[in-house]
Amino acid sequence: MKNCNNSVICYRRNSCASCASCASRASCSACKDLALPERLEILQPIRAITEPCGIAIDLGTTNIAFELVNLQNGEAIARYSRGNSQQAFGADVVSRIAAANERQANADLLHSYVINDLKIGIEMLVRETALDRAPRVAIVGNTVMLHLLRGLSCQTLGVYPFTPVCVEMSGVEIGDIYAEILPAVSAFVGADVVAGMYFCEAHGYNLLVDLGTNAELALYSQEQAFVTSAAAGTAFEGGDIRGSQMVAICAELIRKKHIDSTGLLQENHGSPLSQAHVREIQLAKSAVRAGIEILLANNKNLQNLFIAGAFGYRIGIDDAVTVGLVPAELKGIAKFVGNSALDGAKKYLLNPEEAEKINALAKKAQEISLPIHPEFDTLFMKYMDFN
Repeated sequence: MKNCNNSVICYRRNSCASCASCASRASCSACKDLALPERLEILQPIRAITEPCGIAIDLGTTNIAFELVNLQNGEAIARYSRGNSQQAFGADVVSRIAAANERQANADLLHSYVINDLKIGIEMLVRETALDRAPRVAIVGNTVMLHLLRGLSCQTLGVYPFTPVCVEMSGVEIGDIYAEILPAVSAFVGADVVAGMYFCEAHGYNLLVDLGTNAELALYSQEQAFVTSAAAGTAFEGGDIRGSQMVAICAELIRKKHIDSTGLLQENHGSPLSQAHVREIQLAKSAVRAGIEILLANNKNLQNLFIAGAFGYRIGIDDAVTVGLVPAELKGIAKFVGNSALDGAKKYLLNPEEAEKINALAKKAQEISLPIHPEFDTLFMKYMDFN
């Protein structure tokens, strides 16, 4: 392994993890492949902005989304996104927890990476829009990402009973800007879910399905909330085929009977889907569907089904029903809401007086752990087939 200046090792690339924070990664021979994608979108004509503004941030495991919003009229001014530099330590939260827990130097680097990513994003939006004052900042994300952002220990996040150090609303210094972090529920249900429920506020009982590598589900009303998470694997992220495309192709092959009820893919189907892709979809959709059914046991009289997340925004409801991801009876109340976590953070920036409302929402949420739920295994096997 290459080791620069006795620094820590990047597990993913067998090279020095500190190289990931080089000012110019392109000049770093050890980390040339760590160049992270970024995108800036200016939504309003460039002018000197004098109105108070805020930046909502969704701190994802893979990508970080920023949105600059005018706090007087609620209009989005600009958006920015970039890859999370912590990917030097692995693609998922399990890898990040393991690295942080192995040695303090790793934990310090993970913290500095995310602080630096956030500084870059905030400075980019301030500079490119000629903002003349410091913005308010609100951050959401999963519990692991928020622990690393705060510099908190992840020791108890990686072992049963998976107890977080802090899930309360708090703050963090990002350079000379103070950012507010919205509350989470547990180690597996983060501030992104709370923000999603807050954004998708509606009368009666509602179901929020936020689809990604880790699908997060919430059944909630004004009086109570039940939340859970389901490991969806890589099916909703894609790879050589985008996740939503995988589901769309799979649904079409089911309709044409090129995939049977057990998931067996027939020969000469004429699509880029492989048998491995089909099995990935089966594992993911059965875990999510089992979670949905377990939540619906608490109340089946829904007003809305909100489908969120980058994957959820692109999927077609007919395709989701065909593969068995969501119940057919919910098709008529399905609404696609995009990045509900980011929009929840933005809603809070526009309504700071609702901090207690958000805190109350997080505190009333009852987590249901799927791995130990007595019905999960049965439901998981039931919904593995395409019926």
